[in-house]
Amino acid sequence: MCNVGGTIQGCYDASNAVINALDALLRDVGAADVPSRYVDGNDALRRAVRHLRDGFKTRNHGLATYDNASFVRGNDEIEQANSELENAWARFPPDARPVP
Repeated sequence: MCNVGGTIQGCYDASNAVINALDALLRDVGAADVPSRYVDGNDALRRAVRHLRDGFKTRNHGLATYDNASFVRGNDEIEQANSELENAWARFPPDARPVP
């Protein structure tokens, strides 16, 4: 949607759907009781998901305002957050890591 051949509106709409899904994920994860051995991984996961959501919001701001710098910054934040997600998986106990 957001690459060559996509539309600004299509990219915005797809990103908005991701933002809504990430908000729902954060609500669900935030409502869970987390055993102590999972707290470190859970905290890292929540930080990464918030960063990912914020990257999509920044990108959508760029799309809505035709601000290429915000669009690029949002994409950079998304890329960074994806790396943080990979690192978050490693923070769970080795015998109980979620499978992405």
